[in-house]
Amino acid sequence: MLTFFLISSAALAWAVYTSTITESASANAGTLTLIVTGYTVVSKPDYVDVEVTGVGTNAITITASPFAPGDSVVIDITIKNTGTLPATSLTNSMSYSSTYDSAFTLEVGTYPSSLAPGASTTITHTITLAHGLPNGAEDASMQGTVTFTGRVGT
Repeated sequence: MLTFFLISSAALAWAVYTSTITESASANAGTLTLIVTGYTVVSKPDYVDVEVTGVGTNAITITASPFAPGDSVVIDITIKNTGTLPATSLTNSMSYSSTYDSAFTLEVGTYPSSLAPGASTTITHTITLAHGLPNGAEDASMQGTVTFTGRVGT
């Protein structure tokens, strides 16, 4: 806000004129939005059923069963930056539950250092049930949610 004062005098009278100018401005720096646009089950044992839900959001849920010890499921997940700003520091987090919690592992492929607006990348995720589990582990199941995040700048 800018305020101007003008003081004038004429003979014996004084007058003060005040003028106020108000400026307002807003800016939108842009957006950062990562979404899963698709997936491909690259490999799995024939008897393992895999269901993936959440395409079109930044988090997908993978449900797979039955696993036998040593089984792996490999899924390529494609994410896209639908925002207007470049994404850096791409990461994911996974939470899961399973019949053998400590026996499942998730290996994640390499993320790019940045993802331009409109660009996509595909990242390989491998879910494995460890070898050497006790009898009964051949019916192991897991459900995991993978959430993708990134940030703007360094």
